[in-house]
Amino acid sequence: MFHEPEFTRKQIQALVAQLNANDEFGGFPIKSQFGTATSQFIAVDCQLQVVNAIDHLTLEQMLKFLLIMANQLEQAPPALYYGVMAQTIEQLGIEWHPLNKQAIDVIYWQNIPSH
Repeated sequence: MFHEPEFTRKQIQALVAQLNANDEFGGFPIKSQFGTATSQFIAVDCQLQVVNAIDHLTLEQMLKFLLIMANQLEQAPPALYYGVMAQTIEQLGIEWHPLNKQAIDVIYWQNIPSH
């Protein structure tokens, strides 16, 4: 989920379109994804077909990369891209909670400061 007004619906719609255009994310096939919205959050449901276990560090890198994608910074100058990736998820305002062995809830509370 992406907290509004930190993230715009247009921004997250572009992220969902980009996810839909790819066959995989982080090396895992995408099973399905869609976006919905509430009054305070923009929700994106992305289900991956996990073929290998995802360790904690890899999961955090994947969560950071979704933030990069939401800001269309995949091709950003290395200093900006790696500056974001070097931060902790706490510094980036990313919160995640396991729901069970196969699902997590992720909340992006803040956006990357203007770039």
